[in-house]
Amino acid sequence: MAARATTFYALLLTSLQLLLTCQVSFAAGGKWNLLLPNVGISAMHMQLLRNDRVVMFDRTNFGPSNISLPNGNCRNNPQDPISKIDCTAHSIEYDVASNTIRPLTVQSNTWCSSGSVRPDGVLVQTGGDRDGELKARIFSPCKDKRCDWIEINNGLTKRRWYSSNHILPDGKQIVIGGQGQFNYEFFPKTTSPNVIALPFLAETNDRGEENNLYPYVFLNTDGRLFIFANNRAILLDYVKNTVVKTYPAIPGGDPRSYPSTGSAVLLPLKNLEAVKIDAEVLVCGGAPKGSYLLAFRRKTFVKALDTCARIKINDENPQWMVEKMPRARVMGDMTLLPNGDVLIINGGASGSAAWELGREPVLVPDVYHPENPVNSRFESLNPTTIPRMYHSTAVLLRDGRVLVGGSNPHAFYNFTNVLFPTELSLEAFSPGYLEPEFAKLRPKIQSPKSQVMITYRMNLKLKFKVAGEVKGPVKVTMVFPSFTTHSFSMNQRLLVLDNVTFKRSGKSTNYEVEVKTPRSANIALPGYYMVFVVNQNIPSEDLKPRLVELRRSVTAGVVGDHRFSNFKSSEKFVLVINFVRKDFAEMFLKWEFDVNPQLVYVKKEESGSEDSGGEDSGRPWKKSRKEAPTKARKEAPTMASKEAPTAVGGMTKEKIEQCFKDLSDAMRDGFGMCPREIKFFGERMESVEKKVGITKKGLYLMIINSLLQIRLNVAMNSRLVPKTLPKSQSRESLDKVLGIENETWMCFVSCVCLDVPFVCQHICALFLVCASNFAYV
Repeated sequence: MAARATTFYALLLTSLQLLLTCQVSFAAGGKWNLLLPNVGISAMHMQLLRNDRVVMFDRTNFGPSNISLPNGNCRNNPQDPISKIDCTAHSIEYDVASNTIRPLTVQSNTWCSSGSVRPDGVLVQTGGDRDGELKARIFSPCKDKRCDWIEINNGLTKRRWYSSNHILPDGKQIVIGGQGQFNYEFFPKTTSPNVIALPFLAETNDRGEENNLYPYVFLNTDGRLFIFANNRAILLDYVKNTVVKTYPAIPGGDPRSYPSTGSAVLLPLKNLEAVKIDAEVLVCGGAPKGSYLLAFRRKTFVKALDTCARIKINDENPQWMVEKMPRARVMGDMTLLPNGDVLIINGGASGSAAWELGREPVLVPDVYHPENPVNSRFESLNPTTIPRMYHSTAVLLRDGRVLVGGSNPHAFYNFTNVLFPTELSLEAFSPGYLEPEFAKLRPKIQSPKSQVMITYRMNLKLKFKVAGEVKGPVKVTMVFPSFTTHSFSMNQRLLVLDNVTFKRSGKSTNYEVEVKTPRSANIALPGYYMVFVVNQNIPSEDLKPRLVELRRSVTAGVVGDHRFSNFKSSEKFVLVINFVRKDFAEMFLKWEFDVNPQLVYVKKEESGSEDSGGEDSGRPWKKSRKEAPTKARKEAPTMASKEAPTAVGGMTKEKIEQCFKDLSDAMRDGFGMCPREIKFFGERMESVEKKVGITKKGLYLMIINSLLQIRLNVAMNSRLVPKTLPKSQSRESLDKVLGIENETWMCFVSCVCLDVPFVCQHICALFLVCASNFAYV
């Protein structure tokens, strides 16, 4: 009876708190909207995808959810301690435009896992608990609602539970830490030892509490990683496994990492053309040291921290500056808004993260204005009525709203007789800039169209309309969508692009701003970004919100770069680019085949070329070349020495020469990280040059000849297509699954693009732009 009375009074106090909070003045700004009362799962993890849909998931080993799998499907897992056979979904896809959901099938336990979106827009999610701890999972966005999770067994080397992920400039992911893991690894796995010790994580591990899980990880503008755990941070050169800088502890020494969970963001990056770019990290909230143990063992719930700490990580002598928040908060989420402000939302005012250990829900969001003077940076907004405690999430949407979901502080779904029932609802919070009174100031982007591809170091023009007054300078911001879980938004990044020109069309409402895109992948990770035009702190809103794909210079032709103008009208060019944007890793899971070992490669006569790549290169084309018959090898130089034709496949010698010059420029401008691949394509180019009689040796050949030695098959025709496919599939079905034309597939296989790193596949794409015009003669 005493226990029931305690629960009753606790519920009564919580209800009174909700009632009193709802009576706070609504002059603060912001609006809440209940989107769906029940999405079937509690949104423990969230990721916005390039098709304007949000993938959400919780965990698989705590019984059925509230949404069934489609078509009567069930998950059969004898190892599951709760549900050996489970016919419910534990992951969903939310369609923002239609406000609808569909169930997804995840096979292994994703509880407290991590993830990132690859540069091609594919979600890669790693780790979890028990049967999911070594798994990697891939979700490729689609339009037909047929895509689902694909799982990779032993995708990880070490058990990853409560880890953090970050995309790297080369497209790989680094996976850092986790419970009992004082190390990091890469996905996909590297050929070198894939697990590297990180003593910093052991040093920040508080006995009995940990306080170093889900470390806050940010890519610095120099390509190194800022890693925060517990109450301090380091700057890590992950290539050399060297700590290049150690930052002081936050004054006071209280922990900010799980389970004393605060949150953190990399503040907006600006002045991107500067030699040295300022980068600042903001860490807010958390719980005093010992809060977790007091809550867990004694049911004593200590007041959460009410401070933020801010640091310039590139300063010579960086120091934390501590600021007071409007209220204490633990388990809060920090979301970068399009105008550069920071929304602080969700969480509680006392206790700790973990099951049943949080108290006093914080219903009022706060916004932090980084550009304001100290002591005037915080503003409180309108409250929600739904507590969002442990396992809550929030992500920015492309229309400027913030999607809010989750909250399940229980070991199972629990809806009755508890302080904070499992929450299955989905809300949207509209910050003040979306209020009707600002409609005349809100830009409407007219061009470029959504999902245009851009590249580094280019000028980008945006045309937009504003009905009211425009006060310059307007800002153009790019936001990288985050993977959010446990109060940390992984990969979250906002860039303020440098303005070049700004003009108005007469006295009309039409404007144009020209900006400079970032200069490197250290500043702006390759991938899909949300783009906004900001006028007087009011970001643009559009029925078709703008999304750009930032790629390296090899794709510049897609957005009109003059260097590739010869190929704009080529249908094959479109086919090639569309194909290269597909999910290579997913195809490897389904199709296992090598290039035909009978392929004929041009053999370079100089000695030592066979060993230039090393015996451990693992390249199928290297293996194929070594296994090719001796007769074929001897015949290849003879074939190459035949009288050169004046044109190949409709392309003149001059056009081929210009095409290769363009390719070499792209190599020189940003692909020094792919020497083997560049040499591979370079030798192919040289072979074609011999075929058409190009003898001029320019800078591009000097670059190519300084790298590794691989050769192109001179024939370059349909004989290169592998004749052997998996027995269960026909050649036609393979083409249908991949969604490509025969000739594109032939050219692609002959180029062996499937076996190069992600960033190097773009080089192959450009080569295919050239090669697809003369590959089948």
